[in-house]
Amino acid sequence: MAALIACVIAVLVFMNIGGDPRAELLAQYMRHHPADGAVRAELPDETSTMAREQAISKALGVYEVQDYPKAIGLFNTLLAKEPTNDTLLFFAGLSQLFAENPRPAVEHLLSVIEQAGSSYDSLARWYIALAYLQMGNDEEARRYLRQVVAKTGFYKNKAMAILQELESL
Repeated sequence: MAALIACVIAVLVFMNIGGDPRAELLAQYMRHHPADGAVRAELPDETSTMAREQAISKALGVYEVQDYPKAIGLFNTLLAKEPTNDTLLFFAGLSQLFAENPRPAVEHLLSVIEQAGSSYDSLARWYIALAYLQMGNDEEARRYLRQVVAKTGFYKNKAMAILQELESL
């Protein structure tokens, strides 16, 4: 009897019955992006204030410990004062994505790529693709994955791998 149960389990695992291939792709590729250096890269201008630096550091710290719902609130407060700050938009978008709120994640991340010269451009495109996968919108996911592939960057090979996997769905 134990051998029969083991065989059934092996067949189910092999056939991946009941598994959602998109969820498996997300589990494989969606990783927390570290906020290391984000404050230093953002703050050396003359408009910096101690309170602003502390508020941004706090929001990034909360994001870093993966308390995404709390980070969303902190980033939204900061974005009310600085709606075009690409660092805040990027990490607000990631917080939304990791809190499984892909629509607002896409909104924030699209705002990042609309800013010419943003250092987060390629990263934002990668996470937009993942957000569309989270929503089950393979067409839009493919669109942004192709954009990631067209650029040189850390996620190029991973984007190509996901595109290949999506072709088999």
